[in-house]
Amino acid sequence: MRLAVRWPSAPARKWLLPALMLLGLAHGVLYALIIPPWQAPDEPGHFEHSYLLSRQWHVLSPVRPDPAFELNLIASLYANRYWDYVPHAQPDQMPLRLADLNTFVAVDRTLDRPSLSYVPYALALLPVEHQDIDLQLRLLRLLSACSLPLLVWLAWRAASLLFPEDAGPAIVAAALVALIPQHAYIQASVNDGNLAD
Repeated sequence: MRLAVRWPSAPARKWLLPALMLLGLAHGVLYALIIPPWQAPDEPGHFEHSYLLSRQWHVLSPVRPDPAFELNLIASLYANRYWDYVPHAQPDQMPLRLADLNTFVAVDRTLDRPSLSYVPYALALLPVEHQDIDLQLRLLRLLSACSLPLLVWLAWRAASLLFPEDAGPAIVAAALVALIPQHAYIQASVNDGNLAD
């Protein structure tokens, strides 16, 4: 015997999906704003690639490092107390190159891994190219968070196609995508995997 969920009613379903999409967006925006800068996995490397792509437009080939940008990023790491949150000691002297850092930032660079997923970030950086690097990071995080409502909709739609007579799976699938903390945290960070979701 199959038990189908009859709630919500058809009128309630009209607002439930938009509500879950809005909830997913709010969840992502919350993570985008409260997580300290550069504390998402490999975020400095993904941001660096996006920034350099916005200046060089080598979409299908490696981007070249920019020493001035590296200094700016390193200064931001120091200003935002990056080492308080990672298992590495902060260098006494601020290095001049990312490669000289004793942390993930030095090894998790993506300069030689072209990806189309950096193109939206690069485009978003164009209007704010002369703004503070921390503001640019927040902007890219907010852009990433905007993918959550789309994923909530896709989860709802996929479950609705698989179970057309039962609203329950669509509600559960969309709610899970909107509410799982780790998913919202990663979706609200600068990374090259958001388009893969």
